[in-house]
Amino acid sequence: MGNLTPEEIARNGAINAENIAKLAGEQAKDYGKRHWYPSVDADGNLTWEKSKSDAKPRSVNIRGPQGTSGIMGEVPDLTVVNSLDGGESEPGSVKVLAAEQGKVLKELIDKKPGKIVEGGEIFNHESNTINSGGVNNHAEGQGTKCNGSCNHSEGRNTQTFGVGSHSEGDGTVAGGNASHSEGMGTATAVVAGHVEGKYNAATDSIHIVGGGTSEEDRKNLHEIKSDGSQYMIGVGGYDGTNRDDSKSVQESLAELEGNIINKLPFNELDLTEELIAKLMFSMSKTRFIVTYDDVYNAGVLEVFSDSSAHVLTQVFTTQFDSLDDGVILDNSHRDDAFFQYTRFYAFSAGSHDQTLKTWSPWKLVYSSEDIESIKESIKKLEEGGIGGKAKSFSRVDLEKNLSSITIYEAEGPESSLRLEEGANIKIKKGTNGAVKISADYSSSGGDGIIIIQ
Repeated sequence: MGNLTPEEIARNGAINAENIAKLAGEQAKDYGKRHWYPSVDADGNLTWEKSKSDAKPRSVNIRGPQGTSGIMGEVPDLTVVNSLDGGESEPGSVKVLAAEQGKVLKELIDKKPGKIVEGGEIFNHESNTINSGGVNNHAEGQGTKCNGSCNHSEGRNTQTFGVGSHSEGDGTVAGGNASHSEGMGTATAVVAGHVEGKYNAATDSIHIVGGGTSEEDRKNLHEIKSDGSQYMIGVGGYDGTNRDDSKSVQESLAELEGNIINKLPFNELDLTEELIAKLMFSMSKTRFIVTYDDVYNAGVLEVFSDSSAHVLTQVFTTQFDSLDDGVILDNSHRDDAFFQYTRFYAFSAGSHDQTLKTWSPWKLVYSSEDIESIKESIKKLEEGGIGGKAKSFSRVDLEKNLSSITIYEAEGPESSLRLEEGANIKIKKGTNGAVKISADYSSSGGDGIIIIQ
């Protein structure tokens, strides 16, 4: 007899049950004298051994339908798990998933949010597409597109091209291999390029921060070229759209540093004609650190001109304290004071009488040491003229009180400075580096003025 179907097995089982019940009723009186003992061999065949009855039940094959293929070979330790997280099998043993959990697994697969298509997988929305010519792409969001291979588009209306690119945000495009676009309306076609922000102007820079407002108004706030050159809006003439016609941040910084401060050796203070002309008509290098033996900082030189371009003026602040016929000597200096010298270069004719294309002699215009002497002298004058009787100082008296100062001009009544109680002592800067000391008062005699150098 061949294999029985599940329906045949059930039907035979019902008939057998009915016959057994009938026989049980008929043989109840003679129970134990006529019955058969069942026996099942290795192939699953059920046979009956005769007892005291002459009637022998027919043979029945109780093997069920063929099941699915099991594990091949010898399995010394087989474990059935009833959980999707059954853990790993130990060496020499195998864990199999129970049939009920297979249903759970199928349900999870059926509910997966994406779908596998030729070229990759699509999630979330039917408007997402993948180019069938590529492989291993991933599109999610809405209206996203993957062209190429191993690309990832997400967000809304984003696109990727090439290999290994990634676009996200809204309306962005990553067009170069291994490129990345994010934000709104940004795009790059540069290999390994990155763009962020919104509505950038497309260039070959590897990094761009977009700052536009629409498709019609595209510009950049910042971009970096592959050689490291950076461009920032508002620096070096860069307006976000004219990178190749503007200066990089590095170029602008170098120019700024050159304009603010530069180095100049002490023995080159006369400058070259080319540099003089440049200083006359531009902002270039207007302040210098003056070096000595290319090692020491000997002072600071400031250079400027005027709107008439008649002269180029130098102001040199240093600790060198000696002048010899208009020449600053480098063999003498003071540690506790500093000095300021000035001179000018006669570039064109003007109110000066210096020979054209030559420098005037250096002239001392400021000494921290002299200022202290002036303050002390004024104090002596004030003490002498205040506190009772009015007191006048003759030129000799002034020279005595201002022993460290040379008086080269005097104006006022009797060429003297008369001080009295209530006098108002003033000190002002005069022409050509001179210092004016004056006193005004209400009594007769008028004001007295001395000019000291």
